[in-house]
Amino acid sequence: MSQLLQRIDVDLRSNSEPSERGKLLARKSAYLARIGSFDEAKALVGVLRRDFADSKSSNVTVWIMLTEGLIHYYERLGIEALDRIVRAQLLSTAMGDTELAAITSAWRSHLEFERSDFKAMIGSIDSTFKFASPENYAAQTRVSMVLSDCHFLCGDRANGQKWFLRSRDTALKEGDQASIEALLYNKAAFAIAWQRAQSCFRPVAPEDLSLLRLELASARNLQDIAGINALSHVVHLCEARLLLLEGKYDQGASKLQSIRDAAPYGEYNFNQSMIDLEIAYCTFRLDPTTKRSSVQNWEFDALDIDEQMLAAWMISEIYLGNANAVDADAITHRLNEKKKLYSDSIAGLQAMLMKFSNA
Repeated sequence: MSQLLQRIDVDLRSNSEPSERGKLLARKSAYLARIGSFDEAKALVGVLRRDFADSKSSNVTVWIMLTEGLIHYYERLGIEALDRIVRAQLLSTAMGDTELAAITSAWRSHLEFERSDFKAMIGSIDSTFKFASPENYAAQTRVSMVLSDCHFLCGDRANGQKWFLRSRDTALKEGDQASIEALLYNKAAFAIAWQRAQSCFRPVAPEDLSLLRLELASARNLQDIAGINALSHVVHLCEARLLLLEGKYDQGASKLQSIRDAAPYGEYNFNQSMIDLEIAYCTFRLDPTTKRSSVQNWEFDALDIDEQMLAAWMISEIYLGNANAVDADAITHRLNEKKKLYSDSIAGLQAMLMKFSNA
């Protein structure tokens, strides 16, 4: 059990004030959701909904709303998560509860980052720093994690590491084992995302692949030790995609096939067409003479722009090696278009992050 969870349990045993107990139970439920103990998390929310049904405490009501949002996110990656957390952030801000406003703003920035809504994310990060005291470790940990993820997604390891260490420091102070595990996973996942995107422009250096392998192994080992089950299948997706970067197409195809029907995934970085395309790409790399299935018109526009670019690149790799390829000009045009959109998106994010360079 994490130190944070132990401390919450100690406080629950010594505190009889209803609103304080409600807040503690909501924080416990949120933590349980983050480690994948969804039945326990939902049971606590049920108790809170019963005990605070007549809105004895608006503060606890908003804590419940935040907790429900995190359950939706970690269990299903559902759109309801963002709706709940946005409402919780607006209400806590209106109430003048700066502790809760900072925490909900930080979580809102996390979900907006996940959806590549970078402009909205910057606004939520600003709100977090506006409301968060240095001792608000929950908000400081989460917002620093989001900034770390942003920099690793842009290939900026120096700034990514700076915010990684800040997030890790506040997580250690709070005893938040789940955030420490998430930090390690996110560092590996977004570094892999960066290198996957760069593979559309140039080969990935062997030393970069070795570093990615070490970072992903560290994240996986800590996850196993800590017994954290939430979104564990997403680690398997990262492992499969790293195998493709390493040129281990047989293992990669097998791994992709094994997680093809797993859930949940965010619709912004996963759909069945993308997995099928990645498997087709592995098949092509293993045997270029294999008959090509028709994938040019599969739908990828709901994905993040880096995934759209990767789809266009894999299609070009599969088809343009064929002297008789149909629609070669259209395939090349689509790839170039997606490369520009991706490059513009990363440049825009980097420009927006400059305001936090001295934070």
